[in-house]
Amino acid sequence: IYGDGKLEDGDGNVVPGNWGTVDIGGTDNSTADLVDQINDGLRQEDLDDLANDGRIPLSTHIDTNQPANLNGDPGLSVGIKSAVRAAHGKKRIIPIYDTFDASVGLEFHIVRWGVITVIDSNWIGEKNTSVKVEKDCVYSGELRPQTDLANVVDVIEGAFTSPVLVE
Repeated sequence: IYGDGKLEDGDGNVVPGNWGTVDIGGTDNSTADLVDQINDGLRQEDLDDLANDGRIPLSTHIDTNQPANLNGDPGLSVGIKSAVRAAHGKKRIIPIYDTFDASVGLEFHIVRWGVITVIDSNWIGEKNTSVKVEKDCVYSGELRPQTDLANVVDVIEGAFTSPVLVE
């Protein structure tokens, strides 16, 4: 994402309707999925969708040390505003991509996963919508859904996965 808030392909063409949000799961463009993932973390149905689509080898976890292709979602639309605002001051795990392909919808090549703290967000129209985050560290390990969401011992809030040592 560039300073002007536009996502551009390799030829400099603006990619419409998506400002870098990634759907970790099915290929439908739904803000409801993003809201659920921001609020509650990774779900088993997300892993099932990824495995059924051949994006990850097993439906048990995402291996953060293996690259994956994930599809883009609607972007920073007002549909996710309340979930992002509720995440202010909280840690979240996000995908980090190096390239994307706009010729097949919008596919992001995920190469790492990062832990961030959501600092603030600004929701003032298309050109002034932004989310301010603070980088924490790279997350290296397996991303698994927590089956018992009441268990908050040894989990990163919003990720529902056990933490691991990172560099």
